[in-house]
Amino acid sequence: MLGILEQRGFHLAEHTLKSAPIRWWAGEGCIARERVLLSGDAAGADPLFGEGIPFAIGFGGAAAGCLAHAFATGDFTFSDYRRRALAHPIVRQIPTRATIARLGYGFPNRLFLSSVWALVGALVRNLDTAEKAWRMLDRANRAVQRVRGRR
Repeated sequence: MLGILEQRGFHLAEHTLKSAPIRWWAGEGCIARERVLLSGDAAGADPLFGEGIPFAIGFGGAAAGCLAHAFATGDFTFSDYRRRALAHPIVRQIPTRATIARLGYGFPNRLFLSSVWALVGALVRNLDTAEKAWRMLDRANRAVQRVRGRR
């Protein structure tokens, strides 16, 4: 049975497949300016797993709220977009994931990384446990962010 591409005369073996780097969430990076909103991968993908679609949905929801507000008030500064985006239940996970990625991927010990991924695999098999662990990491990251904000 031919795939959809082969049905249309395209054969992947005849082409060089390429990938491109994805923009990761940059923490304090700019995601809005007057008359400009970055959403989805443009705002930043998950640096831990490279996920983009769930975060695109979250950023899109926040962007839609900001756009509705802008058209209703004539204020296109989008000054509250970051706050709205990070308040979204999906997007609010991205700073925690960025912290974990920075810590985990920056660690030079392969045995450590292998152990972490084994733990992640075990947690994913038990989603209830994973949800509890994720909430704990999210709370820890928020506490770190509050402490950094006081300096």
